[in-house]
Amino acid sequence: MTGTTALPVGMEYAHCPVCGAEGEFVRWQRDLQLGAPGEFGQRCCNSCELFFLSPRPEVTDMWRHYPKDYEP
Repeated sequence: MTGTTALPVGMEYAHCPVCGAEGEFVRWQRDLQLGAPGEFGQRCCNSCELFFLSPRPEVTDMWRHYPKDYEP
């Protein structure tokens, strides 16, 4: 999953947050809801079928991808 391409600063590779499997790459995905810049890798877990992002923003940089007035 990690490949040979260096990731941009603030991005990380991830495994399935439910079962820890690596998952299979599906496509590159843009942020369609908030319009954050960049693309994120969408993966599908082979074990539990969850879709998740990898590579994705690091947890410590997640705030950069949301507007200042964002409220979950």
